[in-house]
Amino acid sequence: MVREVHTISYTIPQTLIAFGFPTYFVFIHPVPPGASNVEWVVSLLDYVAEKVKSEFMDKIIIGPANGFGLYLCKDSLLKDGVKEISGFSGEFSSL
Repeated sequence: MVREVHTISYTIPQTLIAFGFPTYFVFIHPVPPGASNVEWVVSLLDYVAEKVKSEFMDKIIIGPANGFGLYLCKDSLLKDGVKEISGFSGEFSSL
């Protein structure tokens, strides 16, 4: 497991939340070499999520609450051998 700097993993999502952008985390499995097992996701406005869906069709996964992030790019996940993604909202202390 590769850990990211706390600023990237926590400060950015917390700042987005403070300005009204809901965020959550996405976990992947198996984790490709050099990647982190978790990445944050920001919720898009409905009209933005619809535009992303119409432009990229099935290449982008829009998660719960219109979630969009690095680990929701379907083609890349498949190329990296990722078989499972899951979302999480809240605190976690075992990372």
